[in-house]
Amino acid sequence: MNINVPQEVLVLVASFLPTASDICNFRFSCRSFATAGFPVLFHSVSVLNTIEHIGGFQSTLGNSALYVTRHLTIQHGEWPVVTSRKAWLQHFLRIKEDLESVDNAFAKYLHFIQQEQQRTFDQDTHFRQLLQALPMLNSLTLSHINKWSWKPFRSPHYNELVRRISTLPHWESVVSQPLLSILALLNTFPKIRRLNIYGSLSPALTQRRHPQILHLEVTSIAGYHKNSSNIESFLSSFPNLRTVLISMEGGGPTGGTTMPLNQLYWPDLHTCTLVNITSEEGELFDFVQRHKGLRFLCVVGATFTSGSWDSFFTQYQCLQNPPSFQTRSLESWRRS
Repeated sequence: MNINVPQEVLVLVASFLPTASDICNFRFSCRSFATAGFPVLFHSVSVLNTIEHIGGFQSTLGNSALYVTRHLTIQHGEWPVVTSRKAWLQHFLRIKEDLESVDNAFAKYLHFIQQEQQRTFDQDTHFRQLLQALPMLNSLTLSHINKWSWKPFRSPHYNELVRRISTLPHWESVVSQPLLSILALLNTFPKIRRLNIYGSLSPALTQRRHPQILHLEVTSIAGYHKNSSNIESFLSSFPNLRTVLISMEGGGPTGGTTMPLNQLYWPDLHTCTLVNITSEEGELFDFVQRHKGLRFLCVVGATFTSGSWDSFFTQYQCLQNPPSFQTRSLESWRRS
């Protein structure tokens, strides 16, 4: 088939195809379609955060695909650790198997757990090797496996691992430990400009700065008593943000932690979404006033510890060139 269409147009067409299967079928049509679909197919890839999968990632994907990948998702999970067969058989996260396959599954489970326990997240060479294998990477997502709990999880590597060891990962969607490893490496990969963190995060005090990150999404910051300084330290470690989405766990004045808006400043910020935050009315208004370049602000499910929305909007309307403002309920935001 001879298609006299510019390659850029074919790439654009391929980018609108919804699934990898559709892109593969598109590539089977002819040589021009195959060439156009290749960078789209491997534009975004994902890897399960295990030694086995990260170790085989490069050979599985292929050298050509590594140079067209722009976005990487690291899917993290934490599996229960038991050493006795009896404890494993009684564990609530074990998947019941036929008696004939129990011993085989337990042996594979032990091998997997022992292998994972060899990792040291403060100096994780596996993450470094993974990022070095993707020279064109500009966007990185760290996501807990259970983020997909309300949608079909389509990772064949995850499904194969669970089937092989007959064990599910813990339900708690905590990603704090692998994030520390990623942040320790981030400055050595200056092309990465976007960081998404999908999972429960308890920020730690940090002296590091990551000036190359321009876009940040954090969907579940754990707030607890006296944690405000840790949150401020973490968010301030990205000084050049242009877009940011921050979502707090829990929320409300009983949560014990307010969002430290009065301590946050990003000179280049133009788009900001704040979800489930607890703050004072004056702090939110000062935050808007301080960010002169802000063009869009969305506040979802916010709680004021003092002041009111009526007072806030009265002041807001007096601003010169105020940003576009949107408020939404927490339920509608989660559905979107």
